[in-house]
Amino acid sequence: MTLKFGEIDLYLEFSLQQRCDQRCQDAIGDDCVCSCLGENHGGAAYLRNWTQVAETNLVGDPEVCVRHYRVRRSDVASEHVAPYEARGERKDYACDKLPFHSQENGMADVFHATHKATSTPVVLKKLHDKNPPLHKKARMAREILAGRILSGHPNAMPVWDAGPDSTWFVMPVAQATAMECPDELKDPTTLRALVDSLCSVLSAAHDAHDQGASHGWVHRDIKPANVLRLDGRWVLADWGLTRRPAGQTTHPQRTRAGASMGSEGFAAPELSIDAHSAGPTADIYSLGQLIGWAVTGRAPQQNIPLIPESGPWRAVVRAATRTDPGRRPATVRAFLGLVAQRSRNGSGGIPCQGAQPRPDLVLGVPLVPQGVPGERTVAGFLQQVQVAGVGRLACDGEEPQDDGVDLSTLR
Repeated sequence: MTLKFGEIDLYLEFSLQQRCDQRCQDAIGDDCVCSCLGENHGGAAYLRNWTQVAETNLVGDPEVCVRHYRVRRSDVASEHVAPYEARGERKDYACDKLPFHSQENGMADVFHATHKATSTPVVLKKLHDKNPPLHKKARMAREILAGRILSGHPNAMPVWDAGPDSTWFVMPVAQATAMECPDELKDPTTLRALVDSLCSVLSAAHDAHDQGASHGWVHRDIKPANVLRLDGRWVLADWGLTRRPAGQTTHPQRTRAGASMGSEGFAAPELSIDAHSAGPTADIYSLGQLIGWAVTGRAPQQNIPLIPESGPWRAVVRAATRTDPGRRPATVRAFLGLVAQRSRNGSGGIPCQGAQPRPDLVLGVPLVPQGVPGERTVAGFLQQVQVAGVGRLACDGEEPQDDGVDLSTLR
C-alpha cells in the first residue's frame, strides 16, 4: 500500500485481553515482542499493568489500545525492491519502440521503459518471440527465480517485477557495463573491487542449495556485458543460462550434451561438452577470463586462457583458467585465497612474486645436503634429488614455464 500511494496512516488497535510475555519486561519503547509495544514495560510499572496467568504469559486490562503510525514510501523502499507497487502487469509499463540490446542467441530483447503510475525509469527484458516456445519461457522463469533468490544481495541485479507467464521482467536502470569501462578497470583498485563483488554474489549463489546437494546456482555466462554498475557498485546480471542446484533441474534434456553454452571466449571448455554437469568451477574459469580481458585489453578466444604476459594477476588467471576443472580453485573461497596470496596488505594492488621452488615441500627432504651443515649448494641438492628418483621439480611461480623445472638441464 505504501509503495502504491506513497504515504499511508496506519492504526493498530489491540483488542481486550492482550497477552504479554515476561521476557519483554526490560523492553524499551517498541523493542518487545508483544502487542503493547513497550507501553507497559519497565520496572514496577510493568508488573502493575499486567496480571500473570502462566509462567511467561501476562493478561492486560480490558482497555482498548490504539497506536497510530504514518508510513512513507521512503521508510520501506529499498534498492532491491521496486519503489512502487509491483503488480505483474505488463500494461503498467511504457516501453521504447526499439530495444537498446538484443541477446546474441535471439532469446530476448531489452528495452528502456517507464513505470506509468510513478514515472520511474526501468529496464524491461522480454522474450523475443510473440508466442515464445516453452523452453524459452522456462529459461526466463529460471532467470527470474534466480534473481529473486538472490534478492537483497548487493551484487546481484534485482528483479523488480515480472509477468506471471515468465515472458518478461523488470529491473532497475544500470549506469554502465564492465564492457564500457575498460579504462577504469586498468586501475588495480577498481579491478579488485569488481572481482570481490563478483566473488561475493557467486559465493552466495553457489552455496544456495539444499543439504546434500553438491552445489547451488551456477551462472554459466559471466562476461563483461553481464557485469553492470548500479548505483556505485558492481552487480552480476543475466542469469538466463544458470544451472539450478544439483537435483532441482526441471528438464535435464533442456541442456543437451554437446550443445555449446555461454559466451565465446569466456565460457569454460566443459560448457561445450556437457554444460548440464558443469559446476562452480565453470564460473571460476569465466571469472579468470574476465580478469584476463580487463588486464590485457584483448578479447579471449574459446578454450584458450587469456593469461596476462606479466603482472600481479598472471598467476591468478592461470590457475582459474586451467582446462581441467579439477585443477582450478574448487570454490570461490579457494579462488579468493589465491588472490589473497598475491595481495599487498589487503589492498587492490597485487604485487608480482617470482618463482620460488619448494623442494622441501615437494620432495620431503631438506635443501641442505646431509653431512654439510648450513651449506646450500645446487650440487648437493641435486644429489639428493637423484637419490629420490625425481626428474622434474614443481615450483610455485607465476610464469607458465614455472610450473616445473626439468632437473636434467641443471646437471
